[in-house]
Amino acid sequence: MNKQYIMLDDGNKISYMTYGKGKKVVLFFHGLVGGSYISKDWKKEIEAKNITLIAIERSGYGNSSKIKMKNVSQWIPIAKQIAKQLKLSKVDLVGCSAGAPYAYATASALEEIVEKVYILGGVPSAYKDSVLKHYDTSNQEAYKSFMTKPMNEIQEYYKEQLNDFKKYLKKDEDDYIEKTIDENLKQDCFGISQECKLQIENWGMCLSEIKQPIFLHHAVNDEMVPYEAAKEMTNYLQNCSFEEIHINGDKVHISSISKAFLQILNVIGYNVSNR
Repeated sequence: MNKQYIMLDDGNKISYMTYGKGKKVVLFFHGLVGGSYISKDWKKEIEAKNITLIAIERSGYGNSSKIKMKNVSQWIPIAKQIAKQLKLSKVDLVGCSAGAPYAYATASALEEIVEKVYILGGVPSAYKDSVLKHYDTSNQEAYKSFMTKPMNEIQEYYKEQLNDFKKYLKKDEDDYIEKTIDENLKQDCFGISQECKLQIENWGMCLSEIKQPIFLHHAVNDEMVPYEAAKEMTNYLQNCSFEEIHINGDKVHISSISKAFLQILNVIGYNVSNR
């Protein structure tokens, strides 16, 4: 499966991969250490449904250009160009973890195209005091440090973290994690580092103006994005519902996202087949 490209008006490019050949189109926004590669389990479920999933690689991820952004709202004109070039008509959005802000921005950009928005373990608007207060002190300080810390310092930190992680990564036939890490390292962790800064900066858009139904799915004991911080988003979105995910064990954040993703594929696939 090969990557495809969208050439933007300014000469930059956005890369993506497509899974499935179904009637319903879903735009997928990956997490912080992410890209367009997905697991074999996800591929299998997508192909079994009447769904086409387009996994978008954001600025500085995968093979996308390193586009400097001042806030998340600068994704809006990019989303419009993506929709135009892909000739999209009706789509649903899925935003995982750090992909959540970009799902919101895309919904805002494409009011006539986007039907529903699914947020899985989504990063909330941490620039709001009412949200940030639900993080522990160390994470609040880390977030605030991203506002002033130079990009190159953040990049060096994540490069070190990913290189260390690779040492303990078990070799597996399903090597999407290794491919994702390698691509982030090849990009000097630009995408990861820029998003760390953008999460804590004012996103530059009015969340309450998003009209589409938004379905928030979040684990009660999420170890990365506090449950109460995520639930705070219901105060800023006019048309949303919140579903608790109960899951135990290690890596609750990742496991809960995968669980919710497989569930919503069933919902989307069912809705398509019954139209």
